[in-house]
Amino acid sequence: LHNLHDQDIALPVGRVFCCEVRTTFSGTTELRTLFYLPNSEVDLIAKLEANVVDEVSVGFLPKKIQCSKCGFDFLGSEATFENIWTLTCNNDHTIGEDGVHSKLSGLGQWMELSLVSKGAANNAKILSRTKQLMGEQEYNRLAASGVKPEATTLFTIATKEPKMDMQ
Repeated sequence: LHNLHDQDIALPVGRVFCCEVRTTFSGTTELRTLFYLPNSEVDLIAKLEANVVDEVSVGFLPKKIQCSKCGFDFLGSEATFENIWTLTCNNDHTIGEDGVHSKLSGLGQWMELSLVSKGAANNAKILSRTKQLMGEQEYNRLAASGVKPEATTLFTIATKEPKMDMQ
């Protein structure tokens, strides 16, 4: 877990434990993650709690980077370093010129998750556990009514009690 994609000289600020892509009841796709920040990250935690930093962004390498005109795969077996360096496919289409763009597909390698103030994807929000469970609309409705939503939700963790030897 990084802050603002800072991987050059800064150590990660936390750890991502799991990520999964889920399809919601409305048919939208979302990336769910579970991450940890140590208590020593006081400033960052305060910014998260105040919603100053409230979005995420990911760093990844796709399985394919294809030319929008002809489908040439810049990561495929026919691609060379020069194709990637010049952003030009074997059919002389250059990404960023004449409407040519790249199409990314698949997940080749996951690199990092970053806490950011504005992510590239729309509504890539960090939601509290309460908001995740009750839905953002219900959360906002309760908050607007003066009820603290966190006070309406009970969180428990299932544990096994140790067996007691009564001899």
